[in-house]
Amino acid sequence: MHYFDTNILIYSLINQDEDKMLKSQELLRESIKNDHLLISPLTLQEMIFTIAKLKTPKEVIFNSYQFFKKYSKYQIDNTLIQEAFDLCNALNKCQNINDAIHIKFAEKHCTQIFTFDKDFNRFENSLTIKVIILK
Repeated sequence: MHYFDTNILIYSLINQDEDKMLKSQELLRESIKNDHLLISPLTLQEMIFTIAKLKTPKEVIFNSYQFFKKYSKYQIDNTLIQEAFDLCNALNKCQNINDAIHIKFAEKHCTQIFTFDKDFNRFENSLTIKVIILK
């Protein structure tokens, strides 16, 4: 499975950068076609929050949620939160707790993470999963 960070979904939905939008849409299409797409409940929450903050029409928010929720197949429990906290605490990076949650979720269920977020580099020496930072 391939884990997609929230920014991939955002760029696929909102045209803030045409190259990133096209790249995100293609990656999502390919992962869906190959049944490799996985996101977490945190990804859904961040997507809804971000596109609402960008003043996206309510029906687009609803349709986006309806579409992507089927790719969120596993829960985030207290054990995973503890693992994410331990990771970010050890690196003194708890301002990036959501990134640590994404990492721990992906490590548990996937083989790689796709993101545009260079902050994932902060965790590179502590990862057991391949992180692909897109440009």
